[in-house]
Amino acid sequence: MKHSILRKMIPAGMAMVLLAGCGEKKVDYEMETEQESKGVVGTLDEFREADNWDDRFTVTTSDGDVKVRINAPIDVPKADTMSVVTAEELKIDTDYKKKFLKAYFKDSEIYYHDFEHLTKEELQTAVDSMDGTIVAVQSQIDDLENDAHHQDVERHKEMLNDWKEETEEQKKQYEKALETEGGTQHFLMKLRESKLTDAALVESFYDKIIENYDYPENYYIILIHGVYDIPGKSSDGAEMFDASDEIYEHIMCCICPVKLSKAGLCYNAETNSIQDRIRDWIVELPDVAFLFPQFNDRSTDIHGVLYYSKNANELRDIFIDELLGCNAPLSAGGQRDSFNALVEDTLGEDCKYDTVLNIHEKLNDLIESQKDEPDPVVLTKSEVKRLFEECGVEDEKLQTFDEQYEITAGEKSSLVASNITNTRRFEIKTPDVVVHVDPERADLVETRVIDGRRCLVIPMEGEVELNGIRVHTGNSTSSAGDYSGDLDNESTTDTEGGI
Repeated sequence: MKHSILRKMIPAGMAMVLLAGCGEKKVDYEMETEQESKGVVGTLDEFREADNWDDRFTVTTSDGDVKVRINAPIDVPKADTMSVVTAEELKIDTDYKKKFLKAYFKDSEIYYHDFEHLTKEELQTAVDSMDGTIVAVQSQIDDLENDAHHQDVERHKEMLNDWKEETEEQKKQYEKALETEGGTQHFLMKLRESKLTDAALVESFYDKIIENYDYPENYYIILIHGVYDIPGKSSDGAEMFDASDEIYEHIMCCICPVKLSKAGLCYNAETNSIQDRIRDWIVELPDVAFLFPQFNDRSTDIHGVLYYSKNANELRDIFIDELLGCNAPLSAGGQRDSFNALVEDTLGEDCKYDTVLNIHEKLNDLIESQKDEPDPVVLTKSEVKRLFEECGVEDEKLQTFDEQYEITAGEKSSLVASNITNTRRFEIKTPDVVVHVDPERADLVETRVIDGRRCLVIPMEGEVELNGIRVHTGNSTSSAGDYSGDLDNESTTDTEGGI
């Protein structure tokens, strides 16, 4: 059976049902759309006694109670009696849908559009859309919290949180559909449940790796099945190793390069001679590895996979997509480049030295404040936006921030703070000069205009070395006096830079 989209056909068909009853010809679609009681009549005399209908009542909706008032004239037709027809709501089940489609489309092919019949690409697009909605909702909540003049902050926050919960539930339905027969996750689940005893299944897994893992030399695939008896926890948080809450069953795969040892000479004690060293094939540390399912909050998470890459800037997107069924995250270098582009595009002409310095100082402070935490500091789109606000970026510059973020980093991407800033080195680079500064003393470097030229000014305090040679800087007082006249006459004109 073919599968495609039918979503817009049903409303159109319902309109056809309504129009079909307006003709004089009786059409039988073999569908009971109403129940009629023949011979039941009512008199109109009681309606003629009143010429106006005035009524008030309350209707309960999702937004609260709504008061309704009806004030309308009564116009009784010129007749003595009226027919009474009773109708009941139809139960639109699978059988009814089949009758409906057969009535209007006869023996035409039926196309489905539901979770079970969506393609992998359609399902993934839906999941991505849900993630984007959740991020957007959270951003709105953050904006409301920062708006001190909003009178209905709490009510809107509650509404947005309800929306977020509903979105999360819809996302779970889509993700569940991704687990159906034939999907990547389903294949990994079968592999785990087989405990690697199904030779055909294991061989199929190896074939998937060989097909999608691009590596020009020899490599060794290590596939492991393991179980972990998760210790229980008492009310005071102490682990109870004899009381297990859950068994964490998983598979782990490592792909290791295999290289021939280097050629060389060695001494043979038996023959008292120097000879060629025997070269062996050596299995090196993994280039790529993954753990499925993920282990989160002391429990199994079948919707996640832990992925390792020796080269943080080479994640192998195709391999991740085809073998694991996941979208590859931004690499460390990709995150840094995306963040730098985001700063430049957002600030524009206001991308000044002091503003960028302030952004990196706040990032370093954030990392330092959470250095004892096991997880790295991760910034979402809304948190990056808040960082810019705290560093003095004007609201006008942030109007297009969301759009710029999605273009540069991706709709639902997060940035690891340690990937977008260097806590050990602060680098200032011009076409001809590169200056490295301790991040904790980046405040020593200033920008000033001297003799009409924009310059970096670094105080020469303490010992100064040039290529390891200690040099004398002279009298600091006289040196400062030499520049006093120029420094007081500063200009805002950007000219050729210098140090």
